[in-house]
Amino acid sequence: MRLGTVMFRKAVAIAFFSLSLALDVVQAQAKSDDAPVTDCDKYAANSLDPQRKAPGVTLVALNAALAMPACEAAVQKYPDSARFMYQLGRAHHKSDNFATAALWYKTAMQHGSGFGEAAYGLMLMDGMGVQKDMAKAVTLFRDAADKGVLIAENALGYLYAQGNGLPQDASLSLMWYRKAAEQGAPTAQLALGIAYEEGKGVRQDLAQAAAWYRKAAAFGIEAAKKRLAALEAKMKAQAK
Repeated sequence: MRLGTVMFRKAVAIAFFSLSLALDVVQAQAKSDDAPVTDCDKYAANSLDPQRKAPGVTLVALNAALAMPACEAAVQKYPDSARFMYQLGRAHHKSDNFATAALWYKTAMQHGSGFGEAAYGLMLMDGMGVQKDMAKAVTLFRDAADKGVLIAENALGYLYAQGNGLPQDASLSLMWYRKAAEQGAPTAQLALGIAYEEGKGVRQDLAQAAAWYRKAAAFGIEAAKKRLAALEAKMKAQAK
């Protein structure tokens, strides 16, 4: 048998072995998603996460005193569950334990959580609990956004708008904000409303602005409530 043939067969065998390992990881992650609903889901699921197994809560509304022990128990019982890892990160985040929150977000990301990846990116972006690293944050946001994670889409919209870590680009900012807004991200809905009200990057459309403000206001976004009230008053005055 020629040396070239032997090397080729070895390369194929290595590739097959690597693929088998990758499939094992994917299957393990899929299995972890089968972890039953626990109080961790009840108290710490993200209300915007399409893979949540409970209605969920916003980070502002999360009760860390209830979520922390529930999620610690869930992670201990189901140590391969990326869902519980991410939710435990949220509990620590709400408790201002930023370094621990970042650690759990990163661990959840390593176990296949897109929301964990985006959350870890936010910690890197703001330097919360970890050393600030905008380049790495952007890389994580892009990867998570490609998976349809609205937190990452919203972050890219913000970074393009501010020219922070990315070149300032109004059109790309609006594109990412719209993707996130259409999936229900309230801060993206607010940003889109402002764009339509002020005619920045889009043709001015007060009706569209009001519609997006209403969606964001329904999530309790105070800035959206104030802008909606002012805009409705303005539209009524113009109608007279």
